[in-house]
Amino acid sequence: MDPISAKSGLVCDPGPMWTAEREANLRAQAFSWLAVRTHDGLSALKTEEIRGFTFEGKSFALMDRQRGIRKPAELDITAGENGDC
Repeated sequence: MDPISAKSGLVCDPGPMWTAEREANLRAQAFSWLAVRTHDGLSALKTEEIRGFTFEGKSFALMDRQRGIRKPAELDITAGENGDC
């Protein structure tokens, strides 16, 4: 993909491609991050706390403001669909 948008002329870097390995890494990091902050699911998190997750040094939304937990467009399948976490 060309990093320059033909419409705006702005540089648009989509970042690394979403491979199955990268997606699995994201999921593992997200679940680990949540487990630490919720004491393995025993405590609830506030919305503001959930917004603190980062992946590969960038903020990564785990929750949609209007609809709750979300499936990011970058990910291929929802968790549990193929038998894993």
